[in-house]
Amino acid sequence: MKKYCKGLLKSNNKMEKEIHKNNEKILTDMIVYLRGSDMTEYNQELIREDLIQMIIDGQNRGDDIQKVIGDNYKEICDKIIETMPKKTISQKIGS
Repeated sequence: MKKYCKGLLKSNNKMEKEIHKNNEKILTDMIVYLRGSDMTEYNQELIREDLIQMIIDGQNRGDDIQKVIGDNYKEICDKIIETMPKKTISQKIGS
């Protein structure tokens, strides 16, 4: 994992601690779902950062995670995955 990706991972781990307990499971399910995609680790961490921030912003407004993400987290994840570039052959081999 590249240095810039490690830094983002560390930052995300720290920011994730602000997520309320009742929102953790869905966020974890979303991250696991994204990890199974064909995105690079760096892009996964960028998306993770956005998701964490969305959830924190929702919490600050008093919204539950379903209001922020919707009822089907896989739907939003699939839309995100569709828009992201796929790993190149060399990235797949190097993984």
